[in-house]
Amino acid sequence: MRVVNTLSKSLFVCLAASIAIAAGCGQAGPKNEVSGKVMLDGKPVSGNIIFFDKDNKQHMQLIGKGGDYSIDLPPGDYKVVIRSMTAGVVQPGGAGGPSAKQPDSPAMPSVDTAAGGGSVPPPAKYSTPEETDLKFTHKEGKETYSPTLKTG
Repeated sequence: MRVVNTLSKSLFVCLAASIAIAAGCGQAGPKNEVSGKVMLDGKPVSGNIIFFDKDNKQHMQLIGKGGDYSIDLPPGDYKVVIRSMTAGVVQPGGAGGPSAKQPDSPAMPSVDTAAGGGSVPPPAKYSTPEETDLKFTHKEGKETYSPTLKTG
């Protein structure tokens, strides 16, 4: 009888642990995901999409083949910068100060051409927080943001 009681308790503990693990597995993936497609004149854009929050903190994601991206982004208001991988690094100035462009690393391969699929680099006017006119307010949860860039 004692063996049956011990076996029943062990079975109950294993079953409870399995349920707890399975419940935790159902929450996979980013909680505040923003995804979309970056396009210019009907063609996918290559490079990086960078979200600048009110404190100039950068949230950056590589734009993939076809102009697609996906990023886990905290809720808030953002200025959006679209940068070519060959255009240098943006260092935001404090309190509205100018951005300083750092020289390109010669060892860094060009992802603009490596992305393939007819991808095009973004126009320069989207390359700094001071120049871009792209803005995005992320509420909570999953959202789509697909900026369409304009030449000139």
